[in-house]
Amino acid sequence: MASSASASTLAVLLLFSLCLAFAHGTSIAVDHLMGGSDREIADRKVRCYQDIDNGLWGDACKASEIDKENCALACISSTCYNSVYGGDPKKEK
Repeated sequence: MASSASASTLAVLLLFSLCLAFAHGTSIAVDHLMGGSDREIADRKVRCYQDIDNGLWGDACKASEIDKENCALACISSTCYNSVYGGDPKKEK
């Protein structure tokens, strides 16, 4: 059961990464070759988690780790988050 959850999480992260790549257009390919996009996404992720911890995203984003992760993914790219999750955000199992 744990491997199924891990595979599902990995698939969602891969889909989210692909969505980020398409959202940023062809420049992402050049950035990726030079490591720029990975660094930018990692930096943005850190800033998003800091904003959530500081309460800038509201108390709902601190209710659980899953809620925090949903808010962080939406913060990184709301377009990609909506493409991947739409009206069905990640839920605790």
